[in-house]
Amino acid sequence: MRANSRRHHVAVASAVLFLFLFLCTASADLFSADWPQWRGPNRDGKSTETGLLDKWPTGGPKLLWNADGAGAGYSSFAISGGRLFTMGNVGDEEVVLSYDAKTGKPSWKVKIDSTYRNDRGSGPRGTPTVVGDVLYALGANGTIACLNTKDGSSVWSVDVFERFNAENIRWGLSESVLVEGDMVICAPGGKDASVVALDRKSGKTVWQSNGLSDRAGYASAVAATIDGVRQIVHFNHKAAIGVSAKDGSSLWRYTKANNGIANCATPIVLGDKVFVTSDYGQGCALIKASKSGAEQVYFHKRMQNHHGGVILLDGKLYGHSGGNSSRTHKFVCLDFKTGEVAWTDKGIGKCSIVYAEGHLYCLTEDGKMGLVEVSPEKYVLKSEFVFKKYKKFKVGGLREDDEKPCWAHPVVSGKRLYLRDQDSIFCYDISK
Repeated sequence: MRANSRRHHVAVASAVLFLFLFLCTASADLFSADWPQWRGPNRDGKSTETGLLDKWPTGGPKLLWNADGAGAGYSSFAISGGRLFTMGNVGDEEVVLSYDAKTGKPSWKVKIDSTYRNDRGSGPRGTPTVVGDVLYALGANGTIACLNTKDGSSVWSVDVFERFNAENIRWGLSESVLVEGDMVICAPGGKDASVVALDRKSGKTVWQSNGLSDRAGYASAVAATIDGVRQIVHFNHKAAIGVSAKDGSSLWRYTKANNGIANCATPIVLGDKVFVTSDYGQGCALIKASKSGAEQVYFHKRMQNHHGGVILLDGKLYGHSGGNSSRTHKFVCLDFKTGEVAWTDKGIGKCSIVYAEGHLYCLTEDGKMGLVEVSPEKYVLKSEFVFKKYKKFKVGGLREDDEKPCWAHPVVSGKRLYLRDQDSIFCYDISK
């Protein structure tokens, strides 16, 4: 009896230990798979996923699901806790939507504002930011909504244009808000309100950047500790700026890399260095920032990134350069510290990029998806497929009924690749 009892206890203990280890592993996998905001967990465009295909079958990886109903817009995806969140114009409403990330089944859809219409394509531009059981979404008309992720119920909502006496910009507010501690950061661009902080639980104003009244740009903020001070780094209509995360006071300002039209690329921060780049013939710069000013390390025109983003890997910057003219299109590898060009390649076209397990995932405006091996020596296109066959669209000005370019950035999460073409969402299996 005692021997049987001992064996029983050992078996139960083993089962409990196995379950514990399984749950720990599952939780770790789920955590690593999350892509809870614009450009991923660290806003740097880099995924920690492993076990991914290093070459795709002809025609692309296996399509797991395709869901319609996301509406018009260029919002990308936030993925957290097995759910996918995005935004779109559906009918006359600007909405936030939730889907099951595994199956594509819709969970809920909630209006946050009236529809936004624009000649370059209607609908929201920003991506929701998920923190715990709530998300924050900024619409193209200036409404920030805080919603419960479970059912979309409203926690609070703020019209930042109204509160901060600001006006919308030419192609609609495009920022994906940043959560920093207990604050939600955005840049409405009103008087003394280039950057503002709201209490993330109530929506009340915590601070605004007094003395800074630059109009909003199209980029999203990042947070970093530079020279011992926690800072919010932003790239607005006129300048790259650093403001104190504590009170919004101005720390530094740099204007040479801004084009005055559309500054879209998210800044990259490493140590006390800040890299910014914009298109329309402008260029790129590396700034040495501090709590009391900014010093230019270099500026040149050999990297002009429009909206697709730049990735920093092992001291090298990778990204597309060149805008509306196909003659100027190229993919560039740039040394972060010196600004020297390591190589250029024609690539597969103007693209948005994310990184995972040694490869760049490059989505072109005309719907080609490329898998590029990352190397400081050369550009190696391993695989490509067309997920959306486009008619030619007019670069200089789109009508409501024109075919729209692919401007929603791709996402790699949970060994899956997520793409969007306006109303339609596509999920591909990229696991080995």
